[in-house]
Amino acid sequence: MDRDFPFAYPIHPPTAEEVAGAERFWIEKGLTGVANEFVICFFGTFTERKELDVETVLRTARELRQQLPQVKFVLCGTGPAEARYIALAAELGNVLFPGWVDYPQIWTLMRRAKVGILPYLPSADFIASMPNKSIEYLSAGLPVLTCLRGGYLQTVLEEGGCGIFYHGETPGSLKEAIQHLVSDRGGLQTRRSAAARLFEQRFREDRVYSQMVDHLELMQSSDA
Repeated sequence: MDRDFPFAYPIHPPTAEEVAGAERFWIEKGLTGVANEFVICFFGTFTERKELDVETVLRTARELRQQLPQVKFVLCGTGPAEARYIALAAELGNVLFPGWVDYPQIWTLMRRAKVGILPYLPSADFIASMPNKSIEYLSAGLPVLTCLRGGYLQTVLEEGGCGIFYHGETPGSLKEAIQHLVSDRGGLQTRRSAAARLFEQRFREDRVYSQMVDHLELMQSSDA
């Protein structure tokens, strides 16, 4: 009777007032929302854990700031390593550290972004699981840009047609992946549609929880 259920994500949008407030927040942070702005977002805790490869993201941003100035990296969160990362990106106008953000700000940013990034290097626990943030990205139709290879996440994203993979600790690989995304807008839109479809099929809150309830009722009836 064993069955696994994935982490689910809510589909309830913020109120119009909350969205308006969040839009003002991002404009004040420097996101103009112009047509060619290419936002890459991240949400998480900035730990000192070696598997979190933010340094490669910052090195890539440094290489891209002249060639692709429309690309903006918005790295949201707090944690022990936050100050160090901010210092490393001090002169980078294409990197934004807004700190902790609330649900309306997350919801709004994801709908401004083109992709979500998961800069997690392969480790036993990451390979065996699917990071919650990947499902959050999918809820907004965002393809997942990641260096986490060789595990469950890679399988799900490849089957869903919405993953972009690069080699961790290799700025050239991440730079190449981003250049391709920026130049191939048709391919990006195909991946965005695939991300939204994958979320609808597998990770919507109402569907996951209704399936869980059905299974629990089945187990209960089997025990009767």
